[in-house]
Amino acid sequence: MTTDAHPLLPALEARVRETAHARTPACPCGAATLADRPDATVVRHAGTVAKAHAAGADPA
Repeated sequence: MTTDAHPLLPALEARVRETAHARTPACPCGAATLADRPDATVVRHAGTVAKAHAAGADPA
């Protein structure tokens, strides 16, 4: 993982937190960045994982 986070990372972390706690109370743990690469960013919060692809990247 690089030290320069993609500008999308905070928004993706917020979205995964909202989704993880849509039906349950929020927990004190934060989102974990699983991958932050030029072609995709992956974050996890509780049991929810979210992945965002760069424009033009192969979503496989």
